[in-house]
Amino acid sequence: IETRNGTIEIQSEEYKQIFRRPPVLKFYQTLLDIERGPTGVSEKIERDYKPTLQAMKYRELSFKFYETRFQRDQFQKEYEDFNFYELGMKERFYKRKEYKEKLESLNRAVEIAENKIDELFRD
Repeated sequence: IETRNGTIEIQSEEYKQIFRRPPVLKFYQTLLDIERGPTGVSEKIERDYKPTLQAMKYRELSFKFYETRFQRDQFQKEYEDFNFYELGMKERFYKRKEYKEKLESLNRAVEIAENKIDELFRD
């Protein structure tokens, strides 16, 4: 066992050292089973711990999902706050159309990201 002041050595045939896993940066307070794994500890030192490929894929997909959803929500707020009445009739029409197309695109991206996460759990 490594310590600040040196090392502690234990010799035994039955001894097994267990370490806590490193913390995971999340957008929410709960961990799903795929992220948690069988236990919150590992027999490998923190720097040697590697999450499963499925857990890594989930982290990547969930980050993409939350990032895309955040962009959509921010754009929706921008759309709601925009004062279309400052524009002329023709400009107002095109600006609304532009906003709606962008929102539809972001909604599709959120749906795709959500479906990819669902597929990961089905496998």
